Amino acid sequence: WNLRGNGGTLATLADMYRFHLALGGDKLLGQASKERLFPQAEPVVLVGGNGVHFFCYHRDPAAGLAILVASTNASMTAMDMDRALAAIATGRPFALPPEVVKPAAGALDTFAGTYTLPAGGKFTVASLKDRLAVVADGQEATSLMAGLGPESEAEAERLSARALAIAEASARGDYGPLAEAFGGRVPPGELKARNDKIRQEREARLGPFKGVRVMGTVPATAPSGPRRTMEPGESVTVVALEFERGTAYSRFLWGPEGLAGARHLDTPPATEFRPVSVSRFASYNLATGLGTEIAFELDPSGRVTGLSFGIGAMRTIAKRVG
Repeated sequence: WNLRGNGGTLATLADMYRFHLALGGDKLLGQASKERLFPQAEPVVLVGGNGVHFFCYHRDPAAGLAILVASTNASMTAMDMDRALAAIATGRPFALPPEVVKPAAGALDTFAGTYTLPAGGKFTVASLKDRLAVVADGQEATSLMAGLGPESEAEAERLSARALAIAEASARGDYGPLAEAFGGRVPPGELKARNDKIRQEREARLGPFKGVRVMGTVPATAPSGPRRTMEPGESVTVVALEFERGTAYSRFLWGPEGLAGARHLDTPPATEFRPVSVSRFASYNLATGLGTEIAFELDPSGRVTGLSFGIGAMRTIAKRVG
């Protein structure tokens, strides 16, 4: 009922496919009307969503292809699924996820804990039965987990500084830097009402505000396949807001025109790693076809002592501290 009157449609994917078939005939729209509304022989991609839930409709008459995807997971969007499905359907190269193994019950619990890098970066690892959720804290840790090289350092530093300035000002009730980052695309009154409510709710739940720190930035990596409308930001910065009784988090999404959006979270975003062997795990990014592999260091008794990235002389080890 919340979609009544605003142009939204409540439908199943099967209904939407029937709608797609109707568009191909003349019962719903005549040929002249269709030619005015959308190209008849060219690919068309339509996307709608709210930052978490997305729907993607992709038709390519020349390829005889129609793809309809609905997603309810912000880390695996309908647009990313569409790219992968279109590549597979048309025979284009696409990097598939790594082959994983099924862990024994409770086997991953031994890897849960906190791991620190020599320069102070930190990883927090949690066991989710058949996979691990890893949170990076600090730019070095973020870059390692995302597989970023030195070429990304300057952009990460620039976006981190901007996110920090926005978060610190917003925590004081000053939304000028936030409005500037949005490039005037969001009315100031709307920004103030929305963020005042978030700030007051956090302080009521967590106590007085104490400070902000940047957990890290992942600069944009070009997605595999054609761009889609209404995509999440191309770069991501996560900040932690410290309060007297706990921590809240904000995730800034950066696009070509500046700030594309912000998500306010109670827990920090985590990257999921699935087991590819007893002590090695791999992540996979559906949008880019890229991933990162991690390995756990074991002593002769089998006790976990560290978390490593890379191999040989390029290996970086985070020491287990808890």
